[in-house]
Amino acid sequence: MRKMRVWILLIILGLVLSGNTNSVTEKLNKKRVQRSNSRALTTMIQQDQTSLKSEEIDIVTELFNVNKKSADLILGNLLAKHRRTAYKPRERRENMKENGFGKKRGNGFQDFSRRTSSIYYKEARVDEARKICRSDANTDLYTLKRYPKPLEYERIILKDARSSKALCLDGTPAVYFLRKSKARNQGKRWIIFFPGGAWCSSKEPCFTRSQTDLGSSKYFPSLAKQGGILSSNRSKNPYFYDWNVLYLQYCDGSSFMGNVEQPVLHGKVYLYSRGFTILNAFLDEIIPKYLSKAREVVVVGISAGALGVLANADLISSRIPQAIKVHFVSDGGFFVDVRCRDKQYVFSRWMKSLHVFHNITSALLQDCMVSFKRQEWMCLMPENILRFTKSSIAIINSMTDAWQLVNLKGAECGYAPRSCDNYELGLAQQLRNSMTKSLNPITGMENISLFLYSCIRHCMIHQYKSWRFLKVGSMTLEKFVYDFVSGEKNVQLIEDRNGNPVCTL
Repeated sequence: MRKMRVWILLIILGLVLSGNTNSVTEKLNKKRVQRSNSRALTTMIQQDQTSLKSEEIDIVTELFNVNKKSADLILGNLLAKHRRTAYKPRERRENMKENGFGKKRGNGFQDFSRRTSSIYYKEARVDEARKICRSDANTDLYTLKRYPKPLEYERIILKDARSSKALCLDGTPAVYFLRKSKARNQGKRWIIFFPGGAWCSSKEPCFTRSQTDLGSSKYFPSLAKQGGILSSNRSKNPYFYDWNVLYLQYCDGSSFMGNVEQPVLHGKVYLYSRGFTILNAFLDEIIPKYLSKAREVVVVGISAGALGVLANADLISSRIPQAIKVHFVSDGGFFVDVRCRDKQYVFSRWMKSLHVFHNITSALLQDCMVSFKRQEWMCLMPENILRFTKSSIAIINSMTDAWQLVNLKGAECGYAPRSCDNYELGLAQQLRNSMTKSLNPITGMENISLFLYSCIRHCMIHQYKSWRFLKVGSMTLEKFVYDFVSGEKNVQLIEDRNGNPVCTL
């Protein structure tokens, strides 16, 4: 009986063990399959990443017109820049948390969007603002996009650019962009657009600029769809959607005004200042090629491009046939000379150095230079240009312009008005007072129309929301420009000084 029990026990154990062995075997088999699948998936991902990288390198190669080795380097720099940008807000929050900034909210989260009145923090901000006061006109207003948006503009290299010496800062030929309307009257109505991007007024900033789309045509190979007055969408731009557009990209660092015959040597690199030559070469090409059937031309400039429009308006008017109606619109280009936090006048210093470095004489109005003998640089100041110009010009500007608030007054909050404290709002009010004083001699001029608003913003005409809905009184910006082009000149709209500078647009 005992032997029987032992045999039964052994049989049961054998059955159990055999079952466990099978389950162990099954588990091992599953793990082997998982490992093989994982290896296959890893190989597939690596192949996909390799093919994706090769595609990206091909895109960068075509985009920047460089070899594959350089494209790989550019791609690595772009990805590194993206990673730095992605981690920046987190680092900023952590740094602020370590320094004790931020206000504890009731729900337990830290709110770092509000600024404290800490003496240490205010002193640090004032020191940073004073650096702005003493800096060169080398504001970084450009961004390098990794992938271009859908394109609707044709890129055209200026014909005979090298023989006519129409060269960018780095010596590459100047380019412009063309958007032809699909409307029936294709060649009759044209917008000539001057983009912005500040200036450079010495060797080092101009060299830095020559490595970007603001100083070289090789970094500006394509142009994406534009908004505001340049939009081709009828619902978003009912008055100008079907106009043809010539987008004149300036790459000389001086808003199409520089005229230095011989290049300047910086290290082992030559820098060219040929802005005025480029503009004349553009006009030599586009007037017979595109404007021969034109009835109306609107020349629009924003920021530094707006200053270029103001300075060159009479030249452009004299070059375009008299049968064509020409209108000039300056958006965000009415710069005033105000004191920064260290009591220094920043803009006049920039214009002096700009005038010397780029030899700006050909672009200046003769009557103005006669009036300001030995101080010809004064003819780069917008209020002085407008006093002597004969062209009909519409001035669109914020009375508390964001770019000037940051770069001329040293208020960091210019591009984020909701974060402005009372002191910075006081700086904005000082800027408004200076703007009003500079505009006083101009408000009575018959050839000048004004659209002056209170929002702390910079350049509105090329942005959809502000183009459609920004108002002074009951007049929208869009309607103001349309009426100006239609013939209603000397319309001068100035928003009440009690207008909200921190507006929602």
